[in-house]
Amino acid sequence: MVILAAIWFLIIGSSSWAEWAHPMNPNPPVMLVATVNQTTPIVGEPLIYTVLEYRTSIAPNYATLESPHIATASLWSESQALPDHPRIEYRNQTRYYVYTRMKLKLLPQHTGPITIPPAVSYAERPHVSNPTVLMVKAPPSTRVTHPASVGQFWLDAPRVTYDVVANAPIAVPIIIHATGNLTIQSIRIGRSHVFRHYLDSHETETTEDPWVQTHRLSYIFIPNRSGDFPLPAIQLWTLDPKTGHYEWLEGPKRYVTVYDEHSPNAAVIRQEQTPESIPNLWKELRLHPRDTDRHHRWASLIQTHPDRHLFPSPPRRLGRYEWLALLFFSAGLAGIAYAYQRHRLLWLWLGMHVVVWVAYFTLYPYPIVLLEAERTAFYAHKDSQTVLFILHRDLPVYYKKSSGNWQKIQLGTGQTGWIQSNF
Repeated sequence: MVILAAIWFLIIGSSSWAEWAHPMNPNPPVMLVATVNQTTPIVGEPLIYTVLEYRTSIAPNYATLESPHIATASLWSESQALPDHPRIEYRNQTRYYVYTRMKLKLLPQHTGPITIPPAVSYAERPHVSNPTVLMVKAPPSTRVTHPASVGQFWLDAPRVTYDVVANAPIAVPIIIHATGNLTIQSIRIGRSHVFRHYLDSHETETTEDPWVQTHRLSYIFIPNRSGDFPLPAIQLWTLDPKTGHYEWLEGPKRYVTVYDEHSPNAAVIRQEQTPESIPNLWKELRLHPRDTDRHHRWASLIQTHPDRHLFPSPPRRLGRYEWLALLFFSAGLAGIAYAYQRHRLLWLWLGMHVVVWVAYFTLYPYPIVLLEAERTAFYAHKDSQTVLFILHRDLPVYYKKSSGNWQKIQLGTGQTGWIQSNF
């Protein structure tokens, strides 16, 4: 009995010594952690959901690892770009390489608890993250039934032309700096018996934070009679989720003087406000393709064209004077090589010409022409009734080939079609 007791104490002591000498690592080599920046949002409040993978060593074959899979319910989601490299973070005196495996923009669609299931990463073996539970609250009650944009917003209203002509469009720009979810339906235009309006364009600039954006909107107002009038107010109905307060945001008051179409002032205003001609500026760009000022004018000019998203890139090849300089340099190099019998210089001269011509035909494989009138592009050039798109005049297109009175063109987006017209 004494011998058995001694053996028992010997086993217990040896195991305790082993645990003391080689303690268990409290930091696992791989952890998958799912986080959300707000667990008690209101309906429509923007969220960021992130899945991070913590590793004590560099991940093997990082580019081929399968991203964690997540199934979202009752949440609008949009995937975001992931960083290419990990960052380093210390936890419990252990260095971890932190990989961002998933990043989503989320918008809760209804109130109540919403559970985001665990994400799974398949590497050496499956790793499961923690589930995430959201308690979505209802927005504060209000008597205004207008939809609200949720977040923090700032309005900026650039200057507009003050002297205009009746029945002529006025472009009114609005810039909205948003930290949240902007809803176009939350914008309200004040009532007016003078102006009718419509939304012409909406462009969005996004920063590293996907919910921090700059929205550039352009409204068109058309007055129906002459006189001095204030422009209809442009208002934005917002809800700040941090304070729970609703607020109408409004830009500064702007007034315009509208002249009758047949008044002497109308002719002067039309002459001053006539935009630069697209064909003329295109010809200038072909002669001076490296002129930065002309490129800026081109970028601002095409914003008024209805097919601005179909434009090819403006020409950037060598200009007229650059070609002349290259020609004189080439001739001088060839003369020196011939006079002094420098075969290396002669080969350099020939190689330079080959590189220039290859670059020219690679960058500009097809000539660019401008449409003289509105055209309809079809799928094929013979007995085709399939309309692909309708193109407005003064639109630059690539001219590829012709068949009879049909021409095959290519747009700046890469789409091709056949039109029946003469350039």
